Amino acid sequence: MQIVIDTNILIYGAKNKVDIVEAIKEKFGSIKIFVPNLVSEELKKLKANSLKKKDREIADLALDILRNKKFSPIMLAGPTDEAIADWAQKNNVAVLTNDVELKFSLREKGVSVYYLRQGKLIEEW
Repeated sequence: MQIVIDTNILIYGAKNKVDIVEAIKEKFGSIKIFVPNLVSEELKKLKANSLKKKDREIADLALDILRNKKFSPIMLAGPTDEAIADWAQKNNVAVLTNDVELKFSLREKGVSVYYLRQGKLIEEW
């Protein structure tokens, strides 16, 4: 099994002090975790453009997580959610997200969807 994580899940992890990699290991064991380039671009924009100091700090922490964990980068183009959904479907990879709209899009494409619940528990949606 392999999994892609989105911007939403990194922000959720940063806000709630959840080690995303550890949560994934607890649920699935050691698996390959992909992070699209679009995710880091979204986080950089949030850090640069947010009016709220707390949001900038969360984005910065999420970027630190990306720099310090061993994720496999993937290069995608276009709208982030759409690109993640298409790539996951083509490559038969699950997605970890708490983004409701993305979850529905993934389900329509037959992609396995997981989310974080109660701060750290990964559940299938």
